[in-house]
Amino acid sequence: MKLSLRRILVSFFSVLIAFTISIVGLFSFLRFTYPFEYKEEIYEYSDQYSVDPLLVAAMIHVESNFRETAESRRGARGLMQVMPDTGRWIASQVGLVDFDDNMLFDPEVNIMLGVWYISSLMREFNSELPLALAAYNAGKGNVSIWLREGRWSGTAEDIDSIPFPETRGYIERVIKTHWWYSLLYKSRFRLWKRQS
Repeated sequence: MKLSLRRILVSFFSVLIAFTISIVGLFSFLRFTYPFEYKEEIYEYSDQYSVDPLLVAAMIHVESNFRETAESRRGARGLMQVMPDTGRWIASQVGLVDFDDNMLFDPEVNIMLGVWYISSLMREFNSELPLALAAYNAGKGNVSIWLREGRWSGTAEDIDSIPFPETRGYIERVIKTHWWYSLLYKSRFRLWKRQS
């Protein structure tokens, strides 16, 4: 039994349309799973402090899941979970006068301080992302001790050597989440850069 060319083409295009719809649905689901809120603030401060905005979005997703009122048991606050002491120190570095700890719940202030801090850590640790993320999570003093004592090489391959399980998990989650944000939003970021 011969199928007509028309039937073959209709079947092919039906399968192609169904496939396209499923891909669009998958990307919609993934964008729901990995939201990208506060884009303007993230782009502005990422550009100002030379940090990948998709890394910042990934960090916010892991730190607070984009909840501006998030507060950890240890007292870290806001989107990027900045500790009040760290926030006061960063505020003095960037010239933010009249800083108050509650300002860490303000998305713009929190993003500005968090992006400045990860940028500072990236410079301090020679742009080695695992080191900068470890310092962001566990403190740069701890990371310096681990490196000096040879407890951790500072690489992602040797992540299991990090003494703090929370820090190991944090680095893994941010790197994985950054991969997803790059997959889902990289083309939109390029478009935004062209329009800026």
